[in-house]
Amino acid sequence: GPRDGLMTGINAKFGIRLWIVRTSLEVIVLIIGWILGGDVGIGTLAFALLVGPLVHFTIPFLMVPAALTKPESPSVPSATQ
Repeated sequence: GPRDGLMTGINAKFGIRLWIVRTSLEVIVLIIGWILGGDVGIGTLAFALLVGPLVHFTIPFLMVPAALTKPESPSVPSATQ
């Protein structure tokens, strides 16, 4: 989703740890929602504070090694066979 792209973009551009970026984004969204009149309960607060560390912990298990994502060069047949 958009927050995932923003999270990885900020991480790549500024080198800020993923959990800090994600937690900050979620807390900002929570505050904006509250200012706009939304309810903030214990579940909302727990999600905002815990999703960052959870994402940071699980991403290494979900990453595909770079060697598996590089396309192979097509073999070009020799003209003089």
